[in-house]
Formats: sequence, C-alpha cells, structure tokens
Amino acid sequence: MNSTLAKIADVITGLILVFIGDALIKSMYPLPLGLNYRNKNIAMDFIPHIPISAFIIMASFFLFRAFAGGILSGLIVGRLVNGQKQNASTISL
Repeated sequence: MNSTLAKIADVITGLILVFIGDALIKSMYPLPLGLNYRNKNIAMDFIPHIPISAFIIMASFFLFRAFAGGILSGLIVGRLVNGQKQNASTISL
C-alpha cells in the first residue's frame, strides 16, 4: 500500500513541478504569436532562437522533479535496505 501511495505522490509531485517550470519558462520567454507547432519547418526554425538559459532552467526543473519525487517516495515508503532504514536521498538515487 505504501508503495502505491509513493508512486502516486511521485507522479503528482512531478506534474506540479513540471507545470511550475513550464509556466516560468513561458513567462520569461514567451512564444511568438502565430507560432504553429503543426508545421514542423516553422517550429524547427524557431528552436535555434530560444536562449540557452531557457533549456538550462527547464532541465533544472526536470532534475529537481526527479530528486523531489524520489525523496517524497522514499519518505512515504520508508524502505529498509539491508535491514537498516536508509535516508530518503539514498533511496532516490
């Protein structure tokens, strides 16, 4: 039961953190009006104009999401590793 709750909490945490990261990126670097993602050529032409900092910030949110979800899951499960209760950060790695 704890394992199921941990998985659900991990998914919810991940969705929330990725949503926050996506909203932050879109507020800092808004998309141009009329950008049509269905036209692959237009979308591919736009990608080189995105600042590298946008990619770094988004990658940071994905890494933070993985770490936070792992810690939360480890805290919920409270797993025993080799008969000893491990730190949640150890479990997430």
